[in-house]
Amino acid sequence: MIRNKLNRPRPTTLKSVLLVALEATGAALLFYLVLALIGNTLFEKHLTNNLDQTLIGQIGDVSKGFNSYGTPQTLHNSGRSPDIDLDAAPVVIWWIPASSKSAIALSPNWPPLPASFITTESPTTVSISHINFRLVGKDVPGGHLVAGSTTNAISKNLHTLELAEEIFAPIFAGAFFLLAFLIGRSAAKRVDRIRRRQLDFTADASHELRTPIAVIEAEVDLSLSHDRDASEYRSSLVKVQSEAERLKKTVENLLWLARVDSDPKAEVPENVLINLSDIVTNVVEVFKVLAEAKGVALNYLEEPTNVTTLIEGPPEWIDQLARVLIDNAIKYTPPSGQVRVSTTLLSNRVRFTVEDSGPGIPVEERQAVFDRFMRGSKEPGGSGLGLAIAEVIILATHGSKSISASDLGGAKFVISWPVPKSA
Repeated sequence: MIRNKLNRPRPTTLKSVLLVALEATGAALLFYLVLALIGNTLFEKHLTNNLDQTLIGQIGDVSKGFNSYGTPQTLHNSGRSPDIDLDAAPVVIWWIPASSKSAIALSPNWPPLPASFITTESPTTVSISHINFRLVGKDVPGGHLVAGSTTNAISKNLHTLELAEEIFAPIFAGAFFLLAFLIGRSAAKRVDRIRRRQLDFTADASHELRTPIAVIEAEVDLSLSHDRDASEYRSSLVKVQSEAERLKKTVENLLWLARVDSDPKAEVPENVLINLSDIVTNVVEVFKVLAEAKGVALNYLEEPTNVTTLIEGPPEWIDQLARVLIDNAIKYTPPSGQVRVSTTLLSNRVRFTVEDSGPGIPVEERQAVFDRFMRGSKEPGGSGLGLAIAEVIILATHGSKSISASDLGGAKFVISWPVPKSA
């Protein structure tokens, strides 16, 4: 129940998400309006161009029907040309003879063409008897032709488009707001998780740094409280030195992680071709003394010499990774226990395995052990940063990790890298 509450954004965060979603929706509606205006203008221009082409085509058809006297066939025969059905289309043709100042409509029931428009040539929109017309004119033998058509169809189509845009606008706004809110809420959850992790990190770091400082202060105060002999002073100084080393190591690890977090590429040393077995062999030799002092058997199972365990990575980082995992295994393995280390080649991947006979790690906690300041037990001595550093190294060297149960009874860490192409 507590975890579910933590996963929910705080009320103030939800309010911010809501405001951002509303602002984004307002901006999207404004963008939608601009696009609609541009689209409507282009659509109207397209319809107008189509109408102009129709009118130009009609004038061309009529001009072909002139008789040898330069008179439209429709006037010479006191009727319309049988090849041109002007009444079947919303187009009217006006004929203006060269010797006349008035226009004659070649289609009945059309308004007369005002004298101011009888010389029209280029496509233009005018008002005739309170009706908008699109006119196009052309000079022909014996006079001038003007073709015209109402723009009602254009207005009707444009009105239909605007109505559809008005209906779609609230649907678009609602869908956009919902999407923006869901995305914002998801982002807010991630931000809250990061914020909580930062708060936890700060609290844990403060605790890890405060504890050794408190021990040092206590030892110093105790030593100065009254006179002591040399052995007691030495004992206090040894404790102070131990806590100072622990404090120094914690600070160094924190600084290393902070540098990698701020600029991972800058902190990764140059990758070179290295033999994993050689590095692991050296680390095992170093930790054998620590294992023997605790009564833990540390065994290294190495691949035969004819099997390559070459990988690409910074040698010092791979060495640190091996030290972290082996030290961690020895630390949580009880006396008379066993730690088993191996390097193998399997399916074109080089594997580094560390197993122990300790208490193991529950399935639900296996990913969490790589979190900073996370410890596998309450035993003192560690800072909980070792596996966090190990994970950074694994990711930086393009490796992969897995944790499972070992047949020794404890945990089994497997780190693997692809075989280099140059190997």
